[in-house]
Amino acid sequence: MKRNSFKWCVCALLFLGIGWASCADEDLMTYEDVPRIYFKYADTSDFGDRDDQITVNMGYDRPLKDDSIIRIPIKLMGRVAKEDRAVKAVLMSEESTATEGKDIEILSACLPADSIFGFVAVRLNRTETVDKEMLFARIRLASNENFHTDYSTSINDKGNDRNGLIYNIYFTALAEKPSLWAASYSSMTLESIFGSYSNTKMNVIYEACGVTREFFEIDPDDNDPTGNATYTKRFQREVSFGMVSLINRYLTKYKEEHGEPLLDEFGEEVKVPLGIQ
Repeated sequence: MKRNSFKWCVCALLFLGIGWASCADEDLMTYEDVPRIYFKYADTSDFGDRDDQITVNMGYDRPLKDDSIIRIPIKLMGRVAKEDRAVKAVLMSEESTATEGKDIEILSACLPADSIFGFVAVRLNRTETVDKEMLFARIRLASNENFHTDYSTSINDKGNDRNGLIYNIYFTALAEKPSLWAASYSSMTLESIFGSYSNTKMNVIYEACGVTREFFEIDPDDNDPTGNATYTKRFQREVSFGMVSLINRYLTKYKEEHGEPLLDEFGEEVKVPLGIQ
């Protein structure tokens, strides 16, 4: 009887221990119970774009646009859901030079149903400030009723720490000079025909003359970094004078319609040295 009583006590303790363990396990929270999100670039297991920033130059658009919309990929850490889930993304105003609601707008942020991938949609507006300088916007994922971001995730890339909750956007409409305007020979000859360079003047040339930016880029097949070969090939005397005539007519019409001359991004009147009509 004593032996049977001992066995019964051991069995009871074992069952009781299992019960305690089960209760303890129920109190444990796995990562699946608390879904989290992060910007996809921080996922080192993927082979795609792993940059934590993007640079957008709207000055290259032809025709010029009033805005540009980009979508920043995000990724889920946890279980997928049967319904769309809103994501909270905010502009870190104190660390940005772009103004929310003016230069930049966060349009939407969502993780679609049955998916581990989503996007933060951002609109970049071509404001007067964007026309004159490069702006910076720092976007951060934040916690809401659907997702937690109460962790710090960073990866080390060539000595720079990058946080998976932060994405940086640089944007402007101030396009860089085409290569013919920057090369040692062609820049001087172009300036003698069209005057000093400005982005506004380039836009006038594109519109008045019906050419694109490529017309002012050095042809790599010419193998001449000075721009001499490409300039000689494209800007024969009659072509140059014809373009100047079209530009002057455009500027004259602009002044008649607006009652004042067209000014460039530096506040100077847009004009060319030659008065060919």
